[in-house]
Amino acid sequence: MTCVTGCDDDCDDAGAGGSRAYIACQGPLPHTLDDFWRMVVQCDVQVIVMASNETEGGKHKCECYWACEAGERRQFGEVGVSFVKSRQVCPDFLVRTLKITFPGDGGEAETRIVCQFHYSLWPDHGVPDSVKPLLAMVRLVRECQASETLPLLVHCSAGCGRTGTICAIDHVWTLLRTGVSWGVDTP
Repeated sequence: MTCVTGCDDDCDDAGAGGSRAYIACQGPLPHTLDDFWRMVVQCDVQVIVMASNETEGGKHKCECYWACEAGERRQFGEVGVSFVKSRQVCPDFLVRTLKITFPGDGGEAETRIVCQFHYSLWPDHGVPDSVKPLLAMVRLVRECQASETLPLLVHCSAGCGRTGTICAIDHVWTLLRTGVSWGVDTP
């Protein structure tokens, strides 16, 4: 498998102290689909959080990069993506379970399960109607991937507003949960 330029360095050096906690990116576009899935494989991503819809405000924002139905398999470069199951957790988000297949280091095919959390009711340039479903999703994301060393891939349409908010919520929640002092001075 051909490396994504700089991915290994980016995955190893992202964040403070070399943490591999997050990969924040824009939603995949038609010409970046293969690179997106190659990054998922190379950086050992097990959970993807999608905080956008394919179309928002009448504009195409993100390409469909997953298989949608039982038995469906889509190919993105050397990475095959198959639908396993989907569960609507609440009206705000659902969880898709996908199986990816890709060439391993020894040439043998490898498979991995990837969970995609799709938060669909957060408008671009807006706020969710309620914070409870968002917090519930972040909690479920961490139940699905408790590892702090594997990267959590988060994207919206542009990869900044909603993406950054989810990363910040998850990071602060982790600090609170672990009791780590995070150096905020208050008067």
